[in-house]
Formats: sequence, C-alpha cells, structure tokens
Amino acid sequence: MEGSCANTALSGATITEDQVRKLARRLAIFGMSMVSALATVTAIGSPAQAYTNPFRAASACTSEFGGEWTALTDNHREIDDDSGTAVGDVYVMRNSATRFDCAVTLLRDAGVEHWLSVMLGIQGASGTDYPHKSGYSEYYVAVQGYVGYKCVAYWGSVDSSSASRAKWASCL
Repeated sequence: MEGSCANTALSGATITEDQVRKLARRLAIFGMSMVSALATVTAIGSPAQAYTNPFRAASACTSEFGGEWTALTDNHREIDDDSGTAVGDVYVMRNSATRFDCAVTLLRDAGVEHWLSVMLGIQGASGTDYPHKSGYSEYYVAVQGYVGYKCVAYWGSVDSSSASRAKWASCL
C-alpha cells in the first residue's frame, strides 16, 4: 500500500496509510470487542462465485434497505482466512436514485453463524462517523450511508480475517 491514497478532484483530500490503519483498528475494536479478537485490513484479490449463501450483494442491500442496488467500479474484495481459503466477500453497491451506498460483508458458507463486520468510508466524514456494523450472522451484515457525489472506501471481516479497498474511489 502506498503512503497515501490518490487525491480526488471532488475534495482534494487524501487519506494516509496511518489513517487507514486507525480506521481499521476502530472497526476491529468495535467488531471484535465482544469476541476478544483482532482484525487486520489487507487488500485481497479478485471475485469468486462459489458459495452457498443465497444472498448476493444487491439482494442483501435490498433486503436491508429496499431499492435497487448496482455494482460500482472496483466494488469487491475476497476475504481469505489464514490458510488462504475464501470465507467471505465484502462489496460496495450504489442506489443511484437515492445516492446512498451500501457496504455488505457476505459469508461464503452460509448456515453457521460467524462474527461479521462491515464499514463504509465516506470521504469528508470522520472515521468515527462512518457507517459500520458488526454481529453474528449466518448470511451477511450490511450498512448504508449517503454519499452524494463523494468517494468511498470499504472494509469487511469474517471472524478475524478481513479485506478492504482502503483508497478513495467510486467517485461520481
């Protein structure tokens, strides 16, 4: 990861690697305080589609918040455990009618509860104001936030494994 993420034409702000670490630490502390585990944020590779979860990113967002959700550019990270096995996925989706984004962590092997966390970073907001949610679920955990024309970043975890897109992107 580079020392700071790309500037955007919208605000000219940057997010530093240290800020990303602090935000990830807040998510981990918030999410894992109940299970006394730590989550680390790492950028993980490409999408894979082999899972038993009946929900997909758009259907999870619709189930939680209603509306129609579409994929953004660079909207997915795979969450792998320590052995390299994919255990979940984190996505960011947009409702173009409302200008809300939805971040969702999906469990790959549905039917057994795991500790899931998700956070949606909205450029210009402080890290403590980012929509975030954690809890035990058999399927997914989702949050939404009004982004208007701002850039977003996202983080997700399954138990102590995590993934993110910690740079500002998907600016419309």
